[in-house]
Amino acid sequence: ALKIFQSRESSPVACLAAHEYTLISASANGSLLLWDLRFHSLVRVLRASYSLREMNLSSNTTLWAISKTSEEDPMEMFVFHLNDQLDIRIQASAIYLIQSRGFFVYERNEGLICTYELSEFGYLERDVVVKGVLVDVEGMDVLGDLLVYILRNGVICLLI
Repeated sequence: ALKIFQSRESSPVACLAAHEYTLISASANGSLLLWDLRFHSLVRVLRASYSLREMNLSSNTTLWAISKTSEEDPMEMFVFHLNDQLDIRIQASAIYLIQSRGFFVYERNEGLICTYELSEFGYLERDVVVKGVLVDVEGMDVLGDLLVYILRNGVICLLI
């Protein structure tokens, strides 16, 4: 059976994300519509500063959304906790999602990397520590479930 979801938003849909019974539609104007597919109903309307270029629902309650207006501008990461409204917004030069691990990593302009994890008490932010020393990072990439980062001294590390 086909079901049509319609809202009062007149802006075209830019991207979609779904997980089990939750559907998120993002409009080009930055509005996010949260739908419950079990009841065919609009649950919540969220707002991002800009139109989103990537979205992902890591569960029925947590939406990761990334926006960027141009190549020169920093990325903005929005994490919407759909039930409790514990929304956060982070600006970063690079953002990496590690889906199976339930957290994301972002790089600040000065080269430090930080992780955000969702816990039962809210969001936890922490700097990545290598051998007890906070280090500057030259570059990062994600390979499957591994975060690979290169330190300024050329050492390659894996975050497992």
